[in-house]
Amino acid sequence: MSLRGLGRFDVFPADDVGAQNKLRTLLKLDRRPDYETINAILNGWSPYKGLIYIHMILDYLREKEYFEA
Repeated sequence: MSLRGLGRFDVFPADDVGAQNKLRTLLKLDRRPDYETINAILNGWSPYKGLIYIHMILDYLREKEYFEA
């Protein structure tokens, strides 16, 4: 079940290593953020944290050329 399917747009999987790495790249951080750091960063993005995650997935798929933007 997806975040969208659950209607939980305010959820970000902060313990997901792929999400941590992608957020590191997007925010140009020196190191991969841990669970607590991600939650602190995303605290101000509520209630859109889940949508940010979905866009990160779409960006990853675009980079892998699964589709064209």
